[in-house]
Amino acid sequence: MKKIIAILALATCSMLAHATVIYDESVDGDAPSAGGSGLVGANVGTLLLGDNTIIGTRANGQFDDYIFEVGAAQNLLGISFTSIADIGSGWSADLYTSAGTLLSSFDPGALTGGASTSAFGSALPLSAGVYRIDHNSGPGTDVSYSWVLTTRAAQVPEPTTLALVGLGLA
Repeated sequence: MKKIIAILALATCSMLAHATVIYDESVDGDAPSAGGSGLVGANVGTLLLGDNTIIGTRANGQFDDYIFEVGAAQNLLGISFTSIADIGSGWSADLYTSAGTLLSSFDPGALTGGASTSAFGSALPLSAGVYRIDHNSGPGTDVSYSWVLTTRAAQVPEPTTLALVGLGLA
């Protein structure tokens, strides 16, 4: 009985979404900027299931860009932005495909330090592919921030549903 409980506990823990820092400028180095074009930026790799956190600082007028991949069995359901300190208006970013197609723009307006806001909602959810967040403007002061990209496993239809679709009944 103890083995069954241990197995169930382990299975439950492995299914929970986890928060992971996938890029931290203080550890991984300053993220480059594409300047609005091309697939240039810090490549943070394929997102993990759950919350993927990017931590950065916009300093000395340099804008940070991040390239990320949504895996084949994933959907990107949410992107949120948090300013670590107060920022005034003028902060903005764009979300692009790897081919350079603009999907959505984001302008949070003035934010109080620690406040989070959803970003790029009109483009979500995103399916498998490579994407870039491009910071294209910001306040004149240095700003520390974080992005949280939330993924979930893509829904796979039940075999009976697939059979009904195949028969034209669903």
